[in-house]
Amino acid sequence: MKKEKRPPLPEDTPVSFIYAPMTPIIPETSEYITSIETNAASGGCEAEGAIKYLERQARARGANLIFVRRVDKYITEYTGVYGMSTTTRTCTKFLVDLLANFPGGKNEN
Repeated sequence: MKKEKRPPLPEDTPVSFIYAPMTPIIPETSEYITSIETNAASGGCEAEGAIKYLERQARARGANLIFVRRVDKYITEYTGVYGMSTTTRTCTKFLVDLLANFPGGKNEN
């Protein structure tokens, strides 16, 4: 069964985060929209950049709740021109579910 696409939310709509290992239960009134996994290209290596990216993606898809299933660290490598130098960075990666959680389960926008 295909569900209808939700309308985007205004940029000032608050987006809440639930960290699954601490609160493993998704609110019953929530509607699942999609899952997203961040990487260095989507939000940068810093957790703050990934969080801002996730908030923008949530609003664009009509979600106001981000259920964080997993947070990992990984190492990226970049080799410079002609292989003369290699730079490594430790990045933060999030695996999340985007949910719509509005009173009565509906977005009134």
